[in-house]
Amino acid sequence: MIISCPECNKRFNIDQNLIPEDGRLLQCSNCMHKWHFIIKKNEEIIEEPLKSEEVIIVDKNQEQKINLSQEFIPIEDETIEKELKKEQKVINKEKKKEQKRKKKDKPIKLINMIIVIIISVAAIIIIIDTFRIELSKYIPFLNSMLDNFYTIIADINSFIKDLIR
Repeated sequence: MIISCPECNKRFNIDQNLIPEDGRLLQCSNCMHKWHFIIKKNEEIIEEPLKSEEVIIVDKNQEQKINLSQEFIPIEDETIEKELKKEQKVINKEKKKEQKRKKKDKPIKLINMIIVIIISVAAIIIIIDTFRIELSKYIPFLNSMLDNFYTIIADINSFIKDLIR
């Protein structure tokens, strides 16, 4: 019968006799997700063997390949179930830590955005200064505006030099 993992939707062919009526704990060999599987009465059972690799269409746009080499790992011992629950808790804690790290990374994105804006403004000023004579025909106050801008930059530069001394 074909069973699909609820986490990653990977499909596997396993023997129906391995799963008792009250169900069994299974583990996906692809994503290592663990869950309790119970055979439903209305579920279709496919007895024909699958080829070594067969394509099953899940959606119209998605296809998944089935490998017989990858199978579910049945788990029987209750102590293993407890260990699995502990592992899930550890995994959940690690996911929370990763989310916190991602939140800390946001200021770096902000700094990058500010740097890009500064570089863009500087590039626009250089372009305007390059075509200053041609643009002054259409914008008469451009020369005085650029002269004032350069004076402000020189004042800021001298202010910073004075602070350093």
